[in-house]
Order: sequence, then C-alpha cells, then structure tokens
Amino acid sequence: MPQFSTEGWSFETSEPSAAIADAVERDEIEKELPSHRRWIPDMVFSGAHLTIDRPVANVRISFNITDALMGVAEWQEGTIGANDGLLSRVGVDIWQELGERCPHQVRVAAARTWHPDMSNPDVHVVSPTASNHNPQLPKADWTYSTAYGGTFTGPWLSDEIRGSAECLPRCQLTDRSLPIRWFSQVCLWEDELADNGSSKYVIRVRVMPNFWYVLASFLLRVDGVIIRLVETRIFHQFGTHEVIRHWSWRERELNGLDAAPLRAKVDAAVAQGLIGCESLAEDEGSLCFELCDKFTFNDSL
Repeated sequence: MPQFSTEGWSFETSEPSAAIADAVERDEIEKELPSHRRWIPDMVFSGAHLTIDRPVANVRISFNITDALMGVAEWQEGTIGANDGLLSRVGVDIWQELGERCPHQVRVAAARTWHPDMSNPDVHVVSPTASNHNPQLPKADWTYSTAYGGTFTGPWLSDEIRGSAECLPRCQLTDRSLPIRWFSQVCLWEDELADNGSSKYVIRVRVMPNFWYVLASFLLRVDGVIIRLVETRIFHQFGTHEVIRHWSWRERELNGLDAAPLRAKVDAAVAQGLIGCESLAEDEGSLCFELCDKFTFNDSL
C-alpha cells in the first residue's frame, strides 16, 4: 500500500488500481449498512481507503467506503432525513428554499414522459421516494449522493468557523512553485446509474514541504437532469495544532443547458468527470452552501 510519513504524520492509501470488490466483499459492506438501505454502487473498490494518523496525539482522519455510504442522503417528503453531522447543520428553511430550484429527489430524464393510465381503475400512483414511512422500503438516494466529509477519531476539539469562503489559504494551495513530496488518489466507488449518468467518489491527497491537503469529491451527473458536486477539503499547516475542513454541496439542473465543459470554481481534474454541465458558480440557477470547521489536537497526550 502507498505510505508516507513526515512531520509526525503518517499517510496510507489503498492501491490506486484496487480491484472491484467481489461478491463476498460486497456482502461484508452491505452488512455494515442499515437493513433498509443495503444496496451499494455497481463498482466499489476493494479496501479503498485513506488514513492519516498523528500517533503522538492519538488522532486519525480516514475515508472509507462504509462510512461514505452511511452518509448517503435520505429524503422524506422532499426534506433531508439522514442523521448526518454535516447535513443536520443545514437549516430546514435553507433546504426548502434551495429545493425549489434543484431536484433533491432525482429522477431520470425519461421519467418526465412516464404517465400512469389513470383511466384504468386498477392503477394507483405510488411514489417510492415521497410519503415513505415503511422502514423496509428504501429511502436513501439512488444516486448515492453522500454528504460524507471524512471520519475524525480521537480527542479532537472542533469549532465551526464563520465566513467559510476564507477558511482555506487558497493562494498557498494554488502555488505551483513548491514540489509535491507525495501524492495518492483513491476511488471509493463508481456507478453508471443504469446508463443514466455517473456517480463517483474520489479522494486525492498531497503532501507539500509545509502542509498537507486532501480533496474528497462526490461527483454526480444524471443525464439531462442534474449535476451535483459535494467536496471536502482538509488542510493542515505543519507546525500548527489545527486541521481545517471545508465542506461544500453544489448542484444545478441540466435541463435546457448547453453541453459545455464545467468551468469556474471546480478543480480541473474534477471537471473531467463532469463534462456536460455549465458553471457551478454561485448564481441564480445553482444550489450552493458550505460549512467550515477547525479541529484542534494536542501532542502532549
């Protein structure tokens, strides 16, 4: 497995070319999930993970398939229902306001032309995603849209940072004059959504001479319907006792948009997986919100 250590930190990822999980491995993953949502993407990659350890402080940051799937959003009556630490901090009023512009409960483009034969008295309209109170029926998003922002374990002290847009040193992160000491990339899963688009979760980590940085991206495209990008950025400056996490959720409808490459506030490497979308910049046509947290550790433990 790719490994690297520096400045009291140790990094480990699965192999970038990890094999697709077999039936036995898929069963093990499904057993870790709640009984009413035991279905997983078509391609989950065997043992895919990222682990960042600070042994002297007994703290860890990790990304793994099971925790990421546990963060898949659940929808009830058009409102978020998952007990997720990040989504639970987004007010219901915000979800309702933004939900008027973007379809949270995503349906494929062809669904617009599907109409039941109401002239038949035996036909009844049943929605599997609305008014669903049966715990045995799936409520989780079939697109695997997850708010997962990493797993923090150990004696971290956390505080929310106001003014999320300025919480990361973007000039430092975009400075290409410094060498990259170590880099790795991991894909947790990929699913073509029955040929209706793409759902993918990718993690990239790089270690620079004076900091390390993680970019975890959930990328969703439902053809002709919606583009969604949920990103988690984690940053640590060597010599400090702080780790900054910036989390954002951005999406917009594709209906009526030209098939132009993704532009604006999205990394070029990420944009390659989202061709077909216009800009995800903050404008009247897009949904966008973000949260920022500071995690503090103590090396004297």
